[in-house]
Amino acid sequence: MPLLATAAADKLQSTRGYDFFEEGRLPIVRHLIFGSRDRCPGPLYRVQTIAIERWGEAIGLPVAHYITALLSALLEVRSDGFQTRDPCPLETRGTATQDEALVLTLIHQMRRDQTPKARETVLRLSAGTMDPDVIRAGLSCAARFPAGNGLAFTRTAPPRLQVVD
Repeated sequence: MPLLATAAADKLQSTRGYDFFEEGRLPIVRHLIFGSRDRCPGPLYRVQTIAIERWGEAIGLPVAHYITALLSALLEVRSDGFQTRDPCPLETRGTATQDEALVLTLIHQMRRDQTPKARETVLRLSAGTMDPDVIRAGLSCAARFPAGNGLAFTRTAPPRLQVVD
């Protein structure tokens, strides 16, 4: 599938108002989409590594999980796939295709409980349907990482395993 390389690409923070957390999801989205096209497991490991490097293990792994769930639901309803850029070149890291921007916008809107706008974005992303799996995945992500709530990002100790007799 060809990459979208038109003037439709937007600067992320300057024109869309994404915060640092939302902007950090773009490489995750790109690697997951590329991995789904090639049907190879390597990008999933890269996604987890990127997320851990950016937010730490306690936050990064859930971020990767929730984005994977959202993209999986979207790819189920989008027969045309997603237009995306190669995740590796430095020159494309600050811009997004329309599809990439819509995914980040959906996360942005759901994290801020902007329901009417989020509904419109879901329709645009999911081929004109209000797919319940897309909505559920987006809301789950937003509930785990709401905007303006530092509690969602506190680093917690990893679970400890104990041997029980």
